[in-house]
Amino acid sequence: MNKYSLLIILFIASLSLSAQKKISAAQFQKTLNVEFGHKNFSPLGEEERRAFKELPFFKISRKYRIKAKFIPAKKKETIRLKTNTTRLPAYYKLGKVQFKFKGETYSLDVYQYTKSAEVEETKNDIFLPFKDATNGSQTYGGGRYLDLKLPQKGSKVFLDFNKAYNPYCAYSKKYSCPVVPDANSLPIEIKAGVQFKE
Repeated sequence: MNKYSLLIILFIASLSLSAQKKISAAQFQKTLNVEFGHKNFSPLGEEERRAFKELPFFKISRKYRIKAKFIPAKKKETIRLKTNTTRLPAYYKLGKVQFKFKGETYSLDVYQYTKSAEVEETKNDIFLPFKDATNGSQTYGGGRYLDLKLPQKGSKVFLDFNKAYNPYCAYSKKYSCPVVPDANSLPIEIKAGVQFKE
């Protein structure tokens, strides 16, 4: 494992820990800013990191913290997600989350990195990559990610899009990041989470 892969794992682990502690969106943003400014964790180049102050975020809004229904797959399927490189990491397709927004119903497929399933601390982590109508203008063109936890009771899960973040490859070509599957493209604007200027 190279050092860049290790950084990605550490970054994801820190976000998973944050999700486990159910921190607020404001705390999440502060944590993300600290990580981007840290010499050992930032995906930014040295010059960019030294000049870094904070990431651009949409204003935190409660309307983007949405209760969703988790619909597990009848059979946990192992698939290979495409990345921006030739790497094809293995993920479990766990099912989907279904939610309503402004009167319309939407659903997004959710995944789990197979290696995360083997570790006690991350065995309940859910990976939700998504695109929306802000991509390429207000947010990263390749889409964003959201980290969730498998619901322990019932089938309800909260999608807090205020915690949506960019893949590392948005900031540097040296990273290999999963590409958002076509099925996870929303026709609406999600004006929440991290912004990005192409």
